[in-house]
Amino acid sequence: MISRRIITGVLVTLAVLGSCSIANDKQADPQQLLDAAHKVSDLSRLGSYVLTARVVLNPGDSKREQAGTLTISRDRELSRVELKINGTDEVQIHRNHASYIVPSQRMLAASGLIGFDKNWDPAHWKDMEGGEDYKLGKAHAGTVGGHGAWCFDKKNTYIKSAWTEKLCFDAARSILLRRSVGKSWKEFTDYTQVGAQEYPQKV
Repeated sequence: MISRRIITGVLVTLAVLGSCSIANDKQADPQQLLDAAHKVSDLSRLGSYVLTARVVLNPGDSKREQAGTLTISRDRELSRVELKINGTDEVQIHRNHASYIVPSQRMLAASGLIGFDKNWDPAHWKDMEGGEDYKLGKAHAGTVGGHGAWCFDKKNTYIKSAWTEKLCFDAARSILLRRSVGKSWKEFTDYTQVGAQEYPQKV
């Protein structure tokens, strides 16, 4: 049974808890940044929860913009993801490594929203079996959305796949501000706290 612990989000809007300060006057350690952000943004620490978010596809495009609602109900290894948008209603259920889907429903998979509540946790694989191997580059100072940030490359290897993502963390708090792979990127803003965890209210 899933408890009704509610987390609200917008555009995708969310929330994650906790914060640790990182000194600005010395070189940041990439592994410490990764671990600290994981500690405060891992929503699985809440046990069971329900996250709701307002989703906007193609924002700013007057002809293609669509708005809808995403609801993720998660209780450890059991999750239910529902997307209501443009008159359609798609649901996927996941338990451990099994997924229950309707083959004709493709919007959820195409939108990349199935694991949305793990996006701002830079190490969501950390407690999972068979997490990928990685190497971290040197952190350098930068700016994301007007916030001072520490950024570095994370070179990942999983089975036969390899890719590099760039991660940027708030220089004053242990939260992820931006992650990008090639030309694809995500930014996380307006963090709020629930319990000991933090989540962004806008993605």
